[in-house]
Amino acid sequence: MYMLQPEKVAALILCAKHPPVETAENLEQYKFLRDACYEPADDGSDRLPSDVVHALMYIYFGEDPTAQSLVDEWVATSNFRPSNRKLVTKIFSSLLDREPVEPRLWNTIMCPVLILHGANDVPYPPEVAHEHYAAMPNADRELHIIPDAPHFLSWTHPAIVNELTANFLDRVTGVDSHRAATMPIARDATTPTQRDYPLGSLDVGLVVPGEDFRLPKKKSFLARVGLKSN
Repeated sequence: MYMLQPEKVAALILCAKHPPVETAENLEQYKFLRDACYEPADDGSDRLPSDVVHALMYIYFGEDPTAQSLVDEWVATSNFRPSNRKLVTKIFSSLLDREPVEPRLWNTIMCPVLILHGANDVPYPPEVAHEHYAAMPNADRELHIIPDAPHFLSWTHPAIVNELTANFLDRVTGVDSHRAATMPIARDATTPTQRDYPLGSLDVGLVVPGEDFRLPKKKSFLARVGLKSN
């Protein structure tokens, strides 16, 4: 949106954003998962196979045990099932067929940008967030790596994600949402600004990528859940 109509975008929030260019390894594994989703469950019913459900849960929620009930409900009620081949294809197309954004376009971003990323993101490790940071040298960037958070960090770590997002929006807009939330409703009330209210302290701070930033290569996310793409 910013690259098409920058004058209409005041700020950007990138939460667990995929890399500018998808890796060949990830593309191969997404294709494998897509094809596996076309197959019925172990008992022949029109549900996703249990190993596929386990793989998807691990990809998006990591080792978080609280996600099990949410995933169980999704499997039971979702139209994402083998018989709905059109939907399965459409969902995976958003991963397999998206066009990469040219580096020169990233350089055009000049608005404030908040980058949030989970330290335990399975398909996209923190290095991806650092790549985004480096790709926008002309933007007012803010990068936070959330400890122990998986890909769906807004679900597993809502408190810290909401706090960082609110602080960022307060800074961009000049509004103090913390103070405003505790103020009585009054017709002539003046909207507080961030200068009137100190920012709350967080367990994580701004993480700025250094020139020597490196991450060790991890096993593919399919291999880590007992599936193979070859």
